Amino acid sequence: MRNYGQKAYTYIGGFAALAILIAVIVWSVWLEAHSGTIRFHTEENNVNIYLLKNNDNIKSTVARNGSAKISSIDPGHYTVLAHKEDFLPWTKEVDIEKGVMTKMHPFLIAKNPQYDIVASSQAEYDRIDALISENTSAEKTSREGNITLRKGGGAISAEWVSGSDTLPAYFCNIENVCENPVEVVSILGNIGDFDFYGSREDVVMFAVGQTIYALEIDSKYPQNFQPMYSGESPRFFLEDAHKLYIKDGGVIIALSLK
Repeated sequence: MRNYGQKAYTYIGGFAALAILIAVIVWSVWLEAHSGTIRFHTEENNVNIYLLKNNDNIKSTVARNGSAKISSIDPGHYTVLAHKEDFLPWTKEVDIEKGVMTKMHPFLIAKNPQYDIVASSQAEYDRIDALISENTSAEKTSREGNITLRKGGGAISAEWVSGSDTLPAYFCNIENVCENPVEVVSILGNIGDFDFYGSREDVVMFAVGQTIYALEIDSKYPQNFQPMYSGESPRFFLEDAHKLYIKDGGVIIALSLK
């Protein structure tokens, strides 16, 4: 009888564990279908990410290795804030829908970026100076070949030229109306040098007057706009996606981008 009792308890325990597992799976499926998820990717590690609603922190996470996820978000309108010490903050409003995963790609600019000065006595100076002087094209295509930027006076537009007909979300506004090409920036003055920011296709950098800025293509509020460098009258050239050379007042500096 003892063996039968032990077997009965084993069967009952097994069925109970299975029932709990099924209940957890059903609950997870139901929750996923009735809530939203945001997946984040950044070039920086250890970025603090906050999900705000009416200025209250609803959920938070840390992108320790450049990626993170916030799940089980009730449908509604939220604000996302990405923050890291010594970097300018990034924020974006987002509408969460049931059963939909939203991808977000914050870009963070260092408040005081580290750079190296290219001495005028170096042979490298002449090479870089020539690259900057010849950087006069009014058209730039991303290294992946998906997007072409075009400059005209005080405006920059972006055109999706990939073989894929599906436009990325950053070509669409908050009402999900998409345009191709899409205007990235338009100012009263003239825009100087411009290019993609590092290896990213969704962020543009350009020089206006004394400052070089980085601006995301995504126009959904707010369209994040960060200063990268301020001086006298900077010109620049981007080499191999990760090395930015800036010439200002006869001095050339090298700045590493991620």
